[in-house]
Amino acid sequence: MLRHMSQTDRWDRVAEEVKARMGRVGYYTQQDLIEASRRVDRSGRGVSDATWRKLLKGEPVKRADRLQLASLALRWTYDSIDLILAGHEPIPTDDQVEGLDEMVAQLADHESRLTRITVQLQTMARQVEEIGERVRRAERTLSGLQQGPQPSRPGR
Repeated sequence: MLRHMSQTDRWDRVAEEVKARMGRVGYYTQQDLIEASRRVDRSGRGVSDATWRKLLKGEPVKRADRLQLASLALRWTYDSIDLILAGHEPIPTDDQVEGLDEMVAQLADHESRLTRITVQLQTMARQVEEIGERVRRAERTLSGLQQGPQPSRPGR
C-alpha cells in the first residue's frame, strides 16, 4: 500500500486521521487542538495554528518535534503521525475500554441512587430513634402506673 501512495496521499491520510481523532477525543475546533498541544508541551507553546491548519489540510509539516506534539495532543503515541505517513495506523494512548462512557454514566446513576438511599436510611434511623424514645417514655409511664399511686407525704 505504501509503495503506491504519493507524498500527497500520505499527508491527505494524516488529515483524515487527525479529523477522525478530533471527534473521538472531544476536540471540535482548531483552538481545541492548540490548547491540547500546549498541555502536552513542556514549554507550554504547543503546536501553532499554522501547523494545525497544514495537518488538517493534508499539507506537509517538516518539523518532527511539532508532529510529535501533535500526536501527543491527539492522545496518540508520539510517533503516530510518522506511522500514518509510513502507511500504518496511529496508536492511541488512551486505549478506552469499549463502552467506557456508558459505564461512567451507569456509575454516576448508581452513585445518585446510593445517595438517595443514604438519605432515606438516615431519615429512617432518626425515626427509629424517635420511636425508641417514645417506647422508653411509655415504659416509664407504664412502670409508674403498675406501681400504683404513690402515697402522699404529709406536710407537703
